[in-house]
Amino acid sequence: MYSVLIVDDENPALEMLKIIIPWEEQGFFIKDVAYNGKEALEKFEINHYDLIITDIQMPIMNGIELIKKVKEQRNEQQIIILSCHEEFSYAKAAVKMGVKDYLIKDLLTEEDLLSALGKTKETLKSQISILKNSEGMKKYLLMENFLFNIQNEVFKSFITESKPRDIIENYIKNFNLDLKSEKYILLNITEDQTYEAKSQLEHDEENVYRRCIVDTINAVLNSEHYGSMIGGICAFINEGEYIAIVKVKSSVSERRYLSDSYALSSYIKMEIARLVASSISIVISQVYNDLVDTHEMYKQTKDTLQFRFYFGKGKITFYNTMIKKVAPVKPENIENMLSRVSEYVKNRDKKQVVEMIEMIYRDMANGFMQYNYVQFISTRFMEIIISVCKEYNIAYAELFGTEHLPFEEINEMDTIQDFKIWFKNIFLKLFSLLDQKSSYSLRVTQAIKYIKEAYSLTISLNDIAEKLHVNKIYLCRIFKEETKMTMTEYINMFRIEESKRLIKESHCKLYEIAERVGYINIQHFNTCFKKVTGMTPKQYRILIKGKVNPD
Repeated sequence: MYSVLIVDDENPALEMLKIIIPWEEQGFFIKDVAYNGKEALEKFEINHYDLIITDIQMPIMNGIELIKKVKEQRNEQQIIILSCHEEFSYAKAAVKMGVKDYLIKDLLTEEDLLSALGKTKETLKSQISILKNSEGMKKYLLMENFLFNIQNEVFKSFITESKPRDIIENYIKNFNLDLKSEKYILLNITEDQTYEAKSQLEHDEENVYRRCIVDTINAVLNSEHYGSMIGGICAFINEGEYIAIVKVKSSVSERRYLSDSYALSSYIKMEIARLVASSISIVISQVYNDLVDTHEMYKQTKDTLQFRFYFGKGKITFYNTMIKKVAPVKPENIENMLSRVSEYVKNRDKKQVVEMIEMIYRDMANGFMQYNYVQFISTRFMEIIISVCKEYNIAYAELFGTEHLPFEEINEMDTIQDFKIWFKNIFLKLFSLLDQKSSYSLRVTQAIKYIKEAYSLTISLNDIAEKLHVNKIYLCRIFKEETKMTMTEYINMFRIEESKRLIKESHCKLYEIAERVGYINIQHFNTCFKKVTGMTPKQYRILIKGKVNPD
């Protein structure tokens, strides 16, 4: 699955791109959005995106400047421009910088976007092939890996296990590990997802892949000093997990240590992204004085990494700045927020639904809400979605792209960010489908449905409002705004239409028809019928019967 960053300062354009095609069916997913070039560049520098789709005219930093800076850092980055007619002259500059596709917003079709993504996918696949067969990879394949593997296992052993000082000192001496220092930090460097090319590597090449990562990290650690960071050694630990022990100058302030370790980690992230296009999370341990404590530091960073579910992937995090206990949760607050989401959906209030989802997941991330509540909220969101699908006869395939409910996909989500993006996209798609099904909001549609079911009874506006559990004044207002008639006018109109049908199709007497469509007496029926049609029921019957039976 290829990740996408969309950059546009216009919300309608962003929302349109999210729903114009089923992204995941094409092998892509929208990982992030940005509202100007500066914000996009900041995200690009700490995250990996396989594709960037950007507007040109934006505040703070425009698309051309963004493309230029991105290409300076990663020349092979895939970029598509989505902009306006009058900005076409800018496309020449973009083409010179390697942009392959320029799509026009006002003319954009599903086919245009699918075609551009298809070409991008082929380019990304060829990049993977080039990496796999590059001279660098061949060089590693020809190298003797025995010593590297032994050294890595030795180094790994006192990171993942608690070892006494004499054994650690023997390891360092026998394998010539340059780890003499008065202070250290430990970096837990973890790949966030499976790298696309790694799945295509042969079994005997997996060690080469790990060697590439380790060598890249070691090169960064020892290429130049990052202030108080003065070198170190990296080891492969488990699939996708690497640990670096970094030597630290003894006389530095905590502020300096924080700044320098973050700068070092940022450069490691950037270099790994250049090498294998993989998103990386890094946890930085506290400063420690004795290598005997390395195993404890490793455990601390592993514990902190579990909070990636809340703070998201691709982040650099300090162990001693993390909150270690989950926040207390008030079930009534959660229930209140979920009830509001349900109400906003019923009223087709797209903006409020999106804002409420943002708020719910922001509170989760900030407070590290217990995971069972995260599951509960997902279940309740699905209940709201299922209810609306049943109400409007929306097939699951229309909404989810499959015939079944995607609970397996939800259970496999790794972070709060994943949940937020997925549910926001599903609700936005649901609104789009609702717009296709009906031109009225859910409350007005429900009122119309109730009127059609109960028109033969004596019904009042209070009856309808109570049935729908909504304020009568509010319901009357939105009904008039959307249908251009009052509910009383709509009831009369529907009753008259039904009476016209009965006059045409039955032999019932007019007073019987009046009763069947909800009028208490024939006089009231006559008055309402003439007001709507311009003639009495009797005159209408003569007219209709005359047309049906011309002789």
